[in-house]
Amino acid sequence: MDSRQVFRETARFGSPPRAYRWECVGGWRITRERWRAEGGPPPGANFGRAFAMDWHIGFLNFQVELGIISGFTSSPYAPPFRRKVLAEEDGQVIVRTRRGIVQRELKDHPERSMPQFISYPVASRRDWQRIQRRLDPEAPGRYPRDWRPVEERCANRDFPLGMPITGAFGHPRNLFGTEAVLTAYYDDPGLVEDIQRHWVWMYKRIVDVVTSHLKLDYVLLWEDMAFKTGPLISPGLFRRFMLPYYQELIAHIRGRGVEFVFVDTDGQFGVLIPLFLEAGVDGFFPFEVAAGMDVREIRRRYGRKLVMFGGLDKRAVALGPAAIDAELEAKVPRLLEEGGYFPGLDHSAPPDISLPNFIYYLNRLRAIGDRVYGTTTAPLPVPRPRRAWAPPADALGSEDGG
Repeated sequence: MDSRQVFRETARFGSPPRAYRWECVGGWRITRERWRAEGGPPPGANFGRAFAMDWHIGFLNFQVELGIISGFTSSPYAPPFRRKVLAEEDGQVIVRTRRGIVQRELKDHPERSMPQFISYPVASRRDWQRIQRRLDPEAPGRYPRDWRPVEERCANRDFPLGMPITGAFGHPRNLFGTEAVLTAYYDDPGLVEDIQRHWVWMYKRIVDVVTSHLKLDYVLLWEDMAFKTGPLISPGLFRRFMLPYYQELIAHIRGRGVEFVFVDTDGQFGVLIPLFLEAGVDGFFPFEVAAGMDVREIRRRYGRKLVMFGGLDKRAVALGPAAIDAELEAKVPRLLEEGGYFPGLDHSAPPDISLPNFIYYLNRLRAIGDRVYGTTTAPLPVPRPRRAWAPPADALGSEDGG
């Protein structure tokens, strides 16, 4: 089987000949700087290919690789806002981002600290009416001018192809900001429902256009709608403001020949899993261990109803070989045997993970896959460090790896 077939067979709870290799979606920028000092990939190197992972076009590179603005963590603005510096003060800048958010951030290396969000593009119904021109599914620049090279690249591919979209919580959150959207559910439910109806209409049309040219293997919705101890909205709010719109859109996606629909959400979202399943979702990423998302318990509860990506504690990888072995052996063999599982870290790699520990993690994880499937995978060598590395004082202030 080629890489695409392994992906699809795994997601079907079938019998793939090996584990799909997507053990980490990426590293923070400061992590990649550390790894370069430790002998890792040079700037500009593709993360997956540098570590012998399965190549695919999916939620992190779909828009860049194919020139299609479908949205993900950012709503699918076409055109996006122009980034503009509004003020500078004491090593900080106030900027309007390409997402239309006004925020305060560090002037140098802004990725090393969370920004302070000042305002969002929608604060009223009038703002919503104005911004809709950027959310037109037929907007110039949303799709390639010439589809032929894209079609030829993807027609007889041996890799999976997945389109990311911004979810039914993620999209209004991007418009209002977290606090404002949570109050809007109560203070202006009519406006929220208008936005959700537009969301369905917009993405139906985007899906129609894209699937008329490409055969997608999956669609992934970005939500990030939970924190460490629970979701940002209640099941009741989900049922009113998300479920019917999810059901309508997912039915349309399946009607266009897309087999799988997945959701990316961080935090502790366990109480919402039954509602996502009712909506038609097939699986989730990344199952954050620190938030209590235990892939073993979730598998016991939902069985073959749920495909899982991730769920391996990135904190264990930072601790070194003994912790890595314990984490992998406790989870991976049985989940691979049961199927429907893509082993990987429970998010991108933070900078407390050294390159030797990361490579040890990859090699041990692949050795377990070889043990389960009876295959043989060549281990990655541990590179020689180029120089000593020490983290900046604020290196752990922000995660920018997706």
